[in-house]
Amino acid sequence: MVYLGINTAVAPHAIGIYNEDRLGDITQSARTPFAEQLILEIKALLNRFDLTLGDLKGIGVLNGPGAYTGLRLGITVAKSLGQVQQTPVYGISTMDAIIQQVTGIHMLTFTVIPARQNEYHVQLYANQNGGYHPLSECVTLSTEAFIKKVSDIKEPVLITGIIAEDVAKQIQKKGSHLYVHRVSLLGTTVAKMAQENHLKGEEGKITDVFPKYSHEPNIGKRKKS
Repeated sequence: MVYLGINTAVAPHAIGIYNEDRLGDITQSARTPFAEQLILEIKALLNRFDLTLGDLKGIGVLNGPGAYTGLRLGITVAKSLGQVQQTPVYGISTMDAIIQQVTGIHMLTFTVIPARQNEYHVQLYANQNGGYHPLSECVTLSTEAFIKKVSDIKEPVLITGIIAEDVAKQIQKKGSHLYVHRVSLLGTTVAKMAQENHLKGEEGKITDVFPKYSHEPNIGKRKKS
C-alpha cells in the first residue's frame, strides 16, 4: 500500500511516497517554485515508481504549526486529491513529524521550527514505553527566550528541528549537555505517519483536516501608523 506525504508547512518543502520501504522524496530546491507546482511534482514522483494517483491508499499533510500560505496550499491540494481519488487524508502535526525522525534517543527532546521573525515554535517530548510522547503543548518563544529555556535544563537535552545555524551555535555554547540536531522534514516521514493512522483504523475524513495556525494571519489587516 502506497502513501503520500506533503510538507509545505516549513522550508525546505518536501513530498514523499512510502510503503513498507521508503520509496522516494522530492525536496524544494532554490530554483524550483515547488509550492506552485505541487500537483505536478506529486505526479512526477509517482511516475518515477510507475505509480498513479489511483494507487494511493492515504495522504498525509502537515497541518501546523507552520507558514500560513504553505499550510493552506498543502492542505488544499491534499483535500482536493483525497476528494477526487476517494482517498483518506490525515492531518499531521509538524512537531510530531519532527520527533518521528528521532530514533534511539532516550533523553528529553525539544522539537523546533521557525515562527515569526526572531521566534521559534517549541515542544517538549520524552521517550516513554518505546515511543515519543509530548510533555508540553507547542509554544511560541522569542529566540532569546528559547535559548534560555533549553539552557536552564541541567540534564542532557536534544534540540532537533529546523534551527538557524547561528542559533544552534549559541545553544551549544551553553553546555556540553545540550545536543543540537538540525534536520529537514521529509515527505516520507509524513507519508509513513499517514500509513500508521490508516492502519489504526482512522477514517481520514477531509472535513477533519484544516490548518492549525499559531498566530492569527495578518492578511487584510492595516498596519498601524
